[in-house]
Amino acid sequence: GASQQAGDRPGWLQRKALDFASASVGNALKGMYRDLNRAGFNPGEEFAAAIREGQKIGADIVLGDQDVEITLRRLTQALAVTDMNKLLSPDAEFEKSMKELLPGGPDSLQPELSNYNDPAKFKADLSEYVERLKSRESVRKIMIQLNDVAPALVQVMLNERDAYMARGIDTLNQFECLVAVMGIAHQDGVERNLK
Repeated sequence: GASQQAGDRPGWLQRKALDFASASVGNALKGMYRDLNRAGFNPGEEFAAAIREGQKIGADIVLGDQDVEITLRRLTQALAVTDMNKLLSPDAEFEKSMKELLPGGPDSLQPELSNYNDPAKFKADLSEYVERLKSRESVRKIMIQLNDVAPALVQVMLNERDAYMARGIDTLNQFECLVAVMGIAHQDGVERNLK
């Protein structure tokens, strides 16, 4: 029956395991976005706004990022070869580097966990942190640091998608005017690929 068929196909078990792991990673990301929504943030709202504005003027809307299933599969593979301690440990170099990158230095934003019993305080602290990092220069520095500790993650989440988006943009020559909306971390890579 089914187990015989499964054994006949090379890599069937590995593919099923990767599918399961990818679904788990996807669910974890969905949970993170749900938590951000509960905290009063609207991740992805800039893309929804871009689509609404484009529709208002009758623009053709082209979704140009890599299929999420492919990205999740690749992310799962990248996580398997990433030393998460270097990334997530409170005393990890990456964590120290992130604090150094904050405008005002490492002590400029040191919220106490006890403050997070207050959702308004959590939102205010997170908003301040996000606003401080919303510059291409800050993102460049973060990506350099992240690439040092998790190159496989940067390859999947940035480099591959940058190349994919740039190839897509490059095929849209039939349009006289083009507006591309993307996350700030992708701007440098997409520009580099287009050049």
